[in-house]
Amino acid sequence: MTIHHILASEACRRCNPDDFSFKNTSEIEKISDIIGQERALEAMDFGIGIRRPGFNLFVIGPEGSGRHSIIQSFIASKTKEENTPNDWCYVEQFKQPHSPLALEFPPSMGMIFQHEMQELITTLKTTIPDVFNSDNYLSRKNRINSTLQQNIERLYNEVENRAKEEHIAVIKTEDGILFTAMDKEGNPLNLDQFLKLEEPTRKRFEKLIEKYQEELHQAIHQISLIKGKAEEDKQKLKQNTGRDAIHPLIKTLKHKYQDNEPVLQYLEAVENHIIGSINNFLGQRKKEESPIIQLVAQAPSFDEYKVNTLISNENHGEPAIYEDLPSYPNLHGRIEHRAAMGVLSTHFTLIKPGALHRANGGYLIIDAARLLMQPFAYEGLKRTLRSGQIRIEPVERLLGLMSTVTLEPAPIPLNVKIILVGDPWIYYMLNHYDPEFPSLFKVQVDFEEDMNRDKDSLQLFGALIGTIARDQELLPLHRTAVARVVDEAGRRAGDCEKLSLHIRGLADLIQEADYLTRKKGQSEIKSTEIDEALTATRRRSGRVRARIAETIDQGTHRIETSGARIGQINGLSFINLGNDMFGCPTQITATTRPGDGEIIDIEREVELGGPRHSKGVLILSAFLGSHYARSIPLSLHA
Repeated sequence: MTIHHILASEACRRCNPDDFSFKNTSEIEKISDIIGQERALEAMDFGIGIRRPGFNLFVIGPEGSGRHSIIQSFIASKTKEENTPNDWCYVEQFKQPHSPLALEFPPSMGMIFQHEMQELITTLKTTIPDVFNSDNYLSRKNRINSTLQQNIERLYNEVENRAKEEHIAVIKTEDGILFTAMDKEGNPLNLDQFLKLEEPTRKRFEKLIEKYQEELHQAIHQISLIKGKAEEDKQKLKQNTGRDAIHPLIKTLKHKYQDNEPVLQYLEAVENHIIGSINNFLGQRKKEESPIIQLVAQAPSFDEYKVNTLISNENHGEPAIYEDLPSYPNLHGRIEHRAAMGVLSTHFTLIKPGALHRANGGYLIIDAARLLMQPFAYEGLKRTLRSGQIRIEPVERLLGLMSTVTLEPAPIPLNVKIILVGDPWIYYMLNHYDPEFPSLFKVQVDFEEDMNRDKDSLQLFGALIGTIARDQELLPLHRTAVARVVDEAGRRAGDCEKLSLHIRGLADLIQEADYLTRKKGQSEIKSTEIDEALTATRRRSGRVRARIAETIDQGTHRIETSGARIGQINGLSFINLGNDMFGCPTQITATTRPGDGEIIDIEREVELGGPRHSKGVLILSAFLGSHYARSIPLSLHA
């Protein structure tokens, strides 16, 4: 390997301000293209374009490279061209209230349907009482009651008339109906008079009384059947009257949503349930309810007819959602509870959407590190991607700790493109240790940390700096300031032929220079303010660097810079502490001697010695080798 000297001009490449055609960045048009990330943009375009299961994206890139803003701007340019996803609503399933139904509507129609159902119930609250208080309904109900009363009286009269023909009197008392014998004048006999009758006559009356008591029991049985038939007729009249009041309103909604079969089935179920619960609209309680229950129970809320619009999308293309806290409930939604009389209860109107619901039909951006730090979030996301359905389940149920009443909402079909953003080590770790990861995140989008430095790229980089200043409403940069920022980007890249694409760091530098420029009352940023901002940044983070330099000046850290020493050279260690990067002089020594020079460290051999002990043994070995037996092998084995 040929070793050659590197001149300072070769190690540090300066940008010539005259290479730029503009005077300051106000003359540059804002760029919309993303520079230096051709490979990543190509992969992103492929991952977003392909609509197959498992082709989700994992974006790899260093923190501060602008990966989030690049992803969002790239997706924004694509989503406007796509169709807006449908709305989703949860409604009551009357046969199984613990399992709400999920209804799908065209964009923005979910909220409209919610208002329509609310108006329907509001209208029925006034319409149904008016219908049941009308003369037509009351007359038909009275006719049934009159017929019932006539039939009851007819049965009683028939029994009473037959009994009178055989001199049996029918006496109605508070305790019921009694039968007794009559004299020849038709007057009822009392007990004494009855006992004075001749025995044959008395036995004949007893048989007649027993006979008519049996006929009375039969009549009472027939009366109960007649009453049941009358109640059935009144119930049918009530249902038919309620149906006549409800059906025209429901029919209008059915006609509007005739192409949506699940909505038609739901409206049919609503109509039947309202007819079966017509007393709630009339303010009537069940007769079997105790007074205490009637006192404690609240008035009907009609919440079972509400519509919980989970997601309502306007016509703005596909949604692109960034979830800052990707916990399990924030991703999959949650079921809230409310306290009433010391008891927690829930309702389908308390179902809240998660990020997967809001991004359904579009894109969901998640930080991989934050996802992995949330319990059950990563496993829950994988299960959702595998099943292709969004299920809302409390975390307590996953742990087997559920002790309150909860719901089992119907799942919603999933159609979302997941974009995980993380550092390279996270991607390679998941790819190595999680066998399901490669099948769920098949597209790797790898962001560059730097770009080539040539004449064309310098112009693009200058336009990028101008765009940053314009987006953040900063003062324009003079071309000397742009050249100085380019030099700093080259220094941060660690290669004179490259420019760093750490956009956030460069934006912070320009913002600090903007502050200094405004403080001076100037109208544009120049290279002087860039240098001052860099100096101030190095000073704020340079405490450790200053302490190391102080130990060298004091001689604590011994570095010789003059004369010559055999087996000793000075090296330079590169130290990176946060945002501060600096070189630290280091003394490097070497000692040679004949023989193998082995000193056995027992503690090290059995892996019981720590780093300080091993360091001491190595220093002792070098000391012995440099002071004893310099020309012959050392016979000592320690």
